[in-house]
Amino acid sequence: MSRQRRLLATPGMGKPDWWIVSEVAKRMGFDTQFSYRSELDIFNEYVAQTQLGNKEDQPTARA
Repeated sequence: MSRQRRLLATPGMGKPDWWIVSEVAKRMGFDTQFSYRSELDIFNEYVAQTQLGNKEDQPTARA
């Protein structure tokens, strides 16, 4: 995953992909798991999840 800033505003009444996926998930009953308000919320969750088990004194293994 990499953070990409949008180049142009979404035209008309279009919605971003993250919002569409979140709305579908909410309608499937996953309200609390998909309560994102912006792209930043999603990116911050990704950062937190990829830190699990990583400690500063124990670098991750490299191939």
